[in-house]
Amino acid sequence: ALSLTLALNLPSLAQYSYTSIANSTQTAPGSAALFSGIAAPVVNGDGDVVFVAGPTSARAYYSYPIDGSGARLLGQTDSVPAGAGGGSFNSLNTLPSLSDSDTLTFASTTTGGAGGGLFQRVSTGVVTSVIQRGQSAAGGTGTYNASAQYRASNNGSVVFQSTITGGSASQGLFRRLSGDSVVRLADTSTAAPITGGGRFLAFAPGGMNDSGESAFFGAVTDNLNI
Repeated sequence: ALSLTLALNLPSLAQYSYTSIANSTQTAPGSAALFSGIAAPVVNGDGDVVFVAGPTSARAYYSYPIDGSGARLLGQTDSVPAGAGGGSFNSLNTLPSLSDSDTLTFASTTTGGAGGGLFQRVSTGVVTSVIQRGQSAAGGTGTYNASAQYRASNNGSVVFQSTITGGSASQGLFRRLSGDSVVRLADTSTAAPITGGGRFLAFAPGGMNDSGESAFFGAVTDNLNI
């Protein structure tokens, strides 16, 4: 049997206690089938946990708040709102991000609609898109193609990498502060601030704080630098 377990830090004892969140002998909420393929767990500052799991035919994100009342958040074949690109979710296998206010940030391809994007689901269940595949890329030419690498801050701001189709740059690093539009931080035509010059070749977001300050990994010419 597979099990997802939360380790709780108890400073006074300098030890951990363990709480089972879900396992493959349990029935998945909203289904008559058992959990399968439990993966990609994340936990926020309040101890709430979100993870992705089957039933195999319809993988979904599930939420288990600290009080233990589990719920299905959204899953494969669920409709994507028209304003977020339309179609239906298809792939939910990436590690999501969960804020203390229970905003879930995740990437997914879609069947129909825009074909995929980077999405957010707030605690009320409303789903919006950060970007959609095929949208004009912020701050330059071309369109977004894919965004599988991203980091979200606790206030819902997001920094992400995306490949770019039909632009002067093949890849870029972008940021959307909470409530603002997307801006381009750097792309593969941006000069890297290193001795001897050079330009960025590829990006991977490392993290971002609530003020929007972002750290990222960049491949530069033939060297790797941060």
